[in-house]
Formats: sequence, structure tokens, C-alpha cells
Amino acid sequence: MENSIFGANVDKLLILLTRLFKTFSAVKAAGSMPSLPEPAPIKKPLPASAAMKLGQKGLDLIKEFEGLKLESYQDEADIWTIGYGHIKGVAANQKITQEQADEFLRADVEQTEKDVNFLVKTKINQNQFDALVAFAFNVGSDVDDDNVAEGLGDSTLLRKLNSDDMAGAADQFLVWNKIRKKGVLTVSNGLSRRRAAERKLFLET
Repeated sequence: MENSIFGANVDKLLILLTRLFKTFSAVKAAGSMPSLPEPAPIKKPLPASAAMKLGQKGLDLIKEFEGLKLESYQDEADIWTIGYGHIKGVAANQKITQEQADEFLRADVEQTEKDVNFLVKTKINQNQFDALVAFAFNVGSDVDDDNVAEGLGDSTLLRKLNSDDMAGAADQFLVWNKIRKKGVLTVSNGLSRRRAAERKLFLET
């Protein structure tokens, strides 16, 4: 009994498949088969070479204002620093060579380049990129999940830049000219000069 029912179901299925095949063949022969849309091209990630890199003007600006120190020292904000403004892992009484200072600078610049490329969502020119990298190199990139302006990431400067308000963004460089000493924000003449130089570079065409 079970074999009979099973056999009947198979026969019905074969008949249905035969009809579908005949219908499909007839439609195809008539040339009325609907054309399938071509698949969308796969968007490949841009090669690393497509990301912007710091130019000579930006590098010169960083070197000018950071200066070169082969022995660790405390900067205006009492942060231990060495080389060209390198602060990661620096403590008192450290010494490095010129080659080490260059390597620290290269690594710090590369990270800052990546951060600026990630944060900026609008088209900018080389001078603007150089100014932004020099700025973030000094104040920090601030790539995190909070909304506290601790560097470029959550700054009004970046918001204006990404809204294509270039003049407004340029003026925001000048706001970042203070350091905290003993809990008090104080205007730094050195930072004021540096922000003015970054703003000038940013506005160059």
C-alpha cells in the first residue's frame, strides 16, 4: 500500500516537472525570457596608495614647532617628551639617537595620517591635509567613541570641515592655543604661533 502511494506521488511529480520543462522551453524559444539584471560591480577597497600622505610642508611644520631633543624633557604641559614631540612610553632620563628620533617621528606621522584619513569625510587638498596632520600630531587625533573634544576627532574644527565650511574650520585652529597647567587652562604663546602657522597652511591653495 505504501509503495503504491509513493509511486503515485512520484508519477505526479514527474508529470508536473515535464509540464514545467515544456513551458520553460516554449518561452525560451519565443525569446520572451525575462533578462536578469547584471550583478552590481563589487566595490573593492581603495589601495593604501590612494590614502593621502603628509607632504613636505606639513613635515617641516611639525619639525619646526616640535624641535628635536635627544634627551627626554617635560613640555609646557609637563608631559615627558623626546625626539620630535614623541610622548609614548617616555620617562625621565631617557636618551635616543638621531636615527631613533627619525623612526619615532615616522611612526607617529603614519598613525596620524591614518587617523586624519579616517576622520575627514570631504575632499581636501594637500595643504589642508598637511595642516590637519600637523594639528592632530600635536593635540591628538581623538579617535574614540565619546563626544568629548580631546583632539581633532570630536572638535568643532572637524565638524565644520566635514560640512565643507572651510573658512570656519580654518578659524577653529586658533581656538586650540591653550595648555592645562595645575588644572588651569592658560594661553600658550608657542601654541598660538603654531596654530596660526597651521591655519595659514590650511588656507593656502
